Amino acid sequence: MSKIICDVCGTSYQDSAMQCPICGCARPVDMVGNVATDETKNARRENYTYVKGGRFSKANVQKRNSGVLSDNHSKSRSSEIPTKSVNNKGDKGLVIAVCALLLAIIAVVIYIAIHFFAGSTNDDYNHTVMQESTTSPVETTHSAEISDIPCTTILLSQSEVTLKFVGDERTLSAILTPNDTTDELLFSSSNKSVVTVSDSGNIVAVAAGEAIITVTCGDAIAECRVLCSFSEDPTDVVTAPTVVTDTYVAPYKINKTDVSISVGEAFQLKLSDANGELIPVIWTPTVTDICSIDGNTVTGQMKGKVEISTIYADQTYTCIVRVR
Repeated sequence: MSKIICDVCGTSYQDSAMQCPICGCARPVDMVGNVATDETKNARRENYTYVKGGRFSKANVQKRNSGVLSDNHSKSRSSEIPTKSVNNKGDKGLVIAVCALLLAIIAVVIYIAIHFFAGSTNDDYNHTVMQESTTSPVETTHSAEISDIPCTTILLSQSEVTLKFVGDERTLSAILTPNDTTDELLFSSSNKSVVTVSDSGNIVAVAAGEAIITVTCGDAIAECRVLCSFSEDPTDVVTAPTVVTDTYVAPYKINKTDVSISVGEAFQLKLSDANGELIPVIWTPTVTDICSIDGNTVTGQMKGKVEISTIYADQTYTCIVRVR
């Protein structure tokens, strides 16, 4: 009994079998009962095209058993190519359509966003402008009300003045609270035949006698008693010299401008003229709780910082006191 060698896998099997027992390849019809030659093997290999899965796959075995030639297989594959090409073109068109749709959606979203925010900005701007135009008169009125600051108290540099001859003069200074008051400061004399006073607080003796200088600022009032006591005979008053010489000689100076003391400690705060003569003035602190003032004596009461000042001859003199 002769054997047949499979031209696919090379397995030798009995010629009585109709197919290879290993790969399942059918023996060719023209080779039944004969051993295949190399020429017939090569021809068989060339006439069959193997599909995916290997030569031992079910598809390849069926293909070989059916005897379908590679030419027919090639024709069937070539006939499928146009179909795939058409499908590819359809896919590209679908992608383009989707991209166009996405771009349109993005454009609509951008337009809505710009329109919305631009409208909101304009509305806010219009609302702000209207609100400012509405509140402007109110703010103006409020500012006008704030600018009217009434005076509460008046502190004079001297509460009593003595003039020694006709034409003798003193300057009466006033410290107002608050210092930025808008009320007008006014001076007036109760007896102008004895003492006159100017708008700046300059007191001048006219004749022997007594008068009261009244200082007003809004509703606040303060008074200074002026005594004109002349040593000359009243009949000679009119012959008194008209050239007036101030009792205190300028320049004036304060003895301390910055002092540090302890609680309970005291010091003397003085204003004197060029000759060293003490000028009677009233010292006023910005804060009353930190220091107490008795004439020219300043005493520390509690820890803090305060400014003590006086006004004389239209000039302010200030001392900073630091209480430890």
